[in-house]
Amino acid sequence: MRGKRTLVIQADGANARFLENTGIGKGLRELAQLSAPAVVGAGVEFADAPGRSRAAPGMARHAVDPRSDEEEQARERFADAVLARAQALWRKTRFDRLVLSADPKMLGLLRAKLPEAMAEAVAVALDKDLLKVPVRDLPRHYENHILF
Repeated sequence: MRGKRTLVIQADGANARFLENTGIGKGLRELAQLSAPAVVGAGVEFADAPGRSRAAPGMARHAVDPRSDEEEQARERFADAVLARAQALWRKTRFDRLVLSADPKMLGLLRAKLPEAMAEAVAVALDKDLLKVPVRDLPRHYENHILF
């Protein structure tokens, strides 16, 4: 009997790491990394000032408050890129479970945007940024939630 295959996604607003576990005691193996500057910076332009509108023809013009700032837009675009990579890995490898670990803002975005098949497979969702932890030390950070 083969162990459950688990895809682990770790992310913050600027970087993401994708790891794989093939069963208890096997640890984690890094599959890929992704960085926001490579994804968000390509082809994205933000306005340098708020938009303007008119109350009526010939009337005064007013500045329009942006619905979201550039940082939020970049974070959302990066979350989309992280999920696109995760979906490609998910389809290619046929994982059984999904573990998410991200800072609170990114975790909320990832959970909200997860495709249904992947959302049903979420075993653990931690609001911790573990990107700076070496791969060999990661199982210890998850031991209260899931075994690797």
